[in-house]
Amino acid sequence: MSFNVVNVRAHPNTQSRIVEKIFKGQEVQVLEIKEGWARIKKGWVFLHLLKKSSE
Repeated sequence: MSFNVVNVRAHPNTQSRIVEKIFKGQEVQVLEIKEGWARIKKGWVFLHLLKKSSE
């Protein structure tokens, strides 16, 4: 399954409010990983929806 838009949430759970959206191909920096969620600058994203960039 492929997603074009991913929700960024205020807290690392699916019940938390959506604070932002990120789009396919948009680069983000993961600051922390907690229980399957990745914290980025603007909030939390479900980790499995992100793809590690090849540097």
